Amino acid sequence: MNKIQKTDHFYLIDGSGYIFRAYYALPPLSRKSDGLPTGAVSGFCSMLFKLLEDSKSDQNLQKPTHFAVIFDSARKTFRNEIYSDYKANRSEAPDDLAPQFEYIRKSVLAFNLPSVDLPNYEADDLIATYVDQILKKGAKVTIVSSDKDLMQLYKKGVRIFDPMKNKFINDDDVVKKFGVDASKVIDVQSLAGDSSDNVPGVPGIGVKTAAELINKYGTLENLLKSAHEIKQNKRRETLIENKDKALISKKLVTLDHNSPVNRELSEFKLQNIDKDKLYKFLREMEFNRLLSSAISAYGEPELESNKIETQNLEKQQTINNKNYYLGSPTRVMFLMDWGGNSTGGTQFTLASNGGRNIKTAGYAYDHNMYTSTGVTQYWYPMARGFISAVKLENINTKMEFSNTTGSTQQVRLEVWVSTISAYSSVLNGNNSDQYACRAIS
Repeated sequence: MNKIQKTDHFYLIDGSGYIFRAYYALPPLSRKSDGLPTGAVSGFCSMLFKLLEDSKSDQNLQKPTHFAVIFDSARKTFRNEIYSDYKANRSEAPDDLAPQFEYIRKSVLAFNLPSVDLPNYEADDLIATYVDQILKKGAKVTIVSSDKDLMQLYKKGVRIFDPMKNKFINDDDVVKKFGVDASKVIDVQSLAGDSSDNVPGVPGIGVKTAAELINKYGTLENLLKSAHEIKQNKRRETLIENKDKALISKKLVTLDHNSPVNRELSEFKLQNIDKDKLYKFLREMEFNRLLSSAISAYGEPELESNKIETQNLEKQQTINNKNYYLGSPTRVMFLMDWGGNSTGGTQFTLASNGGRNIKTAGYAYDHNMYTSTGVTQYWYPMARGFISAVKLENINTKMEFSNTTGSTQQVRLEVWVSTISAYSSVLNGNNSDQYACRAIS
């Protein structure tokens, strides 16, 4: 077991908050192969990918050594035993969101990160418990969440990053939100209540009045003991009559710092991306734009010994008609001498010698052009085309234009496939011209 060091820095991600942010921020999306709703999964994956890359960038001086994504396990928790109407005002998850929860958790594992939850507890309780454990070890923690309830955890050694505002919370932000410092947030919430969670609080007392009272009396308990001293008649009577509601509300808003967590801190050690696992998941979900970004960030997948090895361009050769089984999708490249200027709308067809086309990837182009070391590259994550005798898995093609002297351009076409057999020596464009094509790997 890896010992926690004082130099370690834990990133704890409020996964449940990410889910709803992703769902409501993006338009509905669905997987073309079976119609599965995927909008929330797509948004969640994109945000997680961005967070991972930003956290590891040179601009971040406090890079994570440990990383965990923490979820609510269910709608009902121990708080419903304290107050049966807790969160009773919330509706069920939308019909197109519910089936995505499973895939969101799978996406965390695809990024090689721990997915954490605990029955009967909310994500905030687990975060509070882990924060205490981390600080006890002398390490530091960054909480990634826009949930105001987590402001009660803000203190030395604890950063809170709000992804909605794209900023780190500071003391002034806490005071602006609750009118008190972080140590008194719970008491203010107990008086003001929380309509989003159906926490009752004391009727007629909002955050401003609650902050005024807590700043004067120090704690909720001291306030209730001294309620008879309050000069305003209505306020005094309201506090006395609703004492029980205030105390129940404090139990509801106070995070449990002793949740019976079943994952050790050492399990959160940040691991390298498993490219094969991540790319397989992204292909299955048909997240081709994100797949392209991931390949750019992490590189091409590792090829196992039983897969065809990519050869150097200098060792060009034609693949014969022998069948090759690759086990899982891998890359195959073709080199073509293309007479003419490059155009973004060209459709390419790989056909067998007999001209039979047995599978089509008929999707619109996703066309991005960029320059890298003087070479113009075109990425078509879902290129339109036909590949003969090949089982396609979300065809992902890359066309690299080089040797652009004169009117002849040399094109390298990369195709992700899982079974190779009887490749053609002809590559067709959409203007019915034929170009010489040689397989190079």
